[in-house]
Amino acid sequence: MLGNRRIRFDRGRQRAQNQHSAMYYTYIIQSDKSFKWYIGYTEDPLKRVMNHNMGLNKSTKNRGPWRLIFLRAFPGKKEVNQFEMYLKKLRNKHYIRTVYASFFLGE
Repeated sequence: MLGNRRIRFDRGRQRAQNQHSAMYYTYIIQSDKSFKWYIGYTEDPLKRVMNHNMGLNKSTKNRGPWRLIFLRAFPGKKEVNQFEMYLKKLRNKHYIRTVYASFFLGE
């Protein structure tokens, strides 16, 4: 009986550790039609881009196809959200491309 409790406790602790090790990503996708950008954050960037391309996001529906052009990882949700808001407030593509060049994909 005690052995089972220990296993349950260990599994709970392992689940908690896995939740804390999740990475969050700020991403920028670009429309191949209009070349407009969409900035967001997610835990699964590839799945998120797929959802954008399938029209599951109201903001990007009917404006795709979209391609991932920027990706930056953060250890926590607070940091990723702050960086997303910062990029959205900038609204200056040239500045973002210059300052954060190392996070752009394929450039």
